Parts: sequence; structure tokens; C-alpha cells
Amino acid sequence: MSKYRKFTPEYRQEAVKQVVDTPTPIAEVARNLGINPGTLGTWVSKYREEHPASEELSLPERARLRELERETGSSDLSGQLGDSGCGPPVLAGARPAYATPVIGHVAEPEGVATLVFC
Repeated sequence: MSKYRKFTPEYRQEAVKQVVDTPTPIAEVARNLGINPGTLGTWVSKYREEHPASEELSLPERARLRELERETGSSDLSGQLGDSGCGPPVLAGARPAYATPVIGHVAEPEGVATLVFC
């Protein structure tokens, strides 16, 4: 009798779909199926190599981006932040120890504010 379990391509494909199509972690899917998480991780990695995710924005994402650009008046935030050389924006409430007083405010979608510190 063989020491290793053999899995059909169909079984592997269904297991990978459970990981790729849902937010369920590999470890949980593997536990539910009774297989080694490393084995499932290998299958998922191979699938992702063969089926790379598109980095192109979907139609609703492009529409939302255009809407936000119209609201801000620009697709480039550098004009709003100025040439202060501060670095990237810091989320509100996550003020780093080296930060100085607020020098700018950038409106974000759905009421989330991004504060800029230097």
C-alpha cells in the first residue's frame, strides 16, 4: 500500500477554488478537508502562477476613481500636499512619535480622513 495519498486533479481544483474564491485561509480549508496545509499551499501557489490576478481596475473601480478625481479636482495629490517633503500620509489616530503638528488634510472616500504629519 502506498505511503502517500493520491488526489485527483478535480479534487485539487475544488480545494484551490475554496481558497481562491473565498476569504477562508489555506490552513482552515486544509483542516476542513483533512489535508496538509503545506500541500494545499503548494496547489494554491501553482494555481496563482498559472492564473495571475489582473492588476487592471474593474469597471466599477475605474468609475469610483474618476468620481474621486472629480471631487478632488486632480488625480495627483501632490498639489494638495505641497512640496513639504513630509513623506506619505498617515491615517488619523496613527500619529507617529516623530510627527509634528498637522500641516494638511486630504479628503478620503466615505468620510475617512487622512491627516498628513511631518
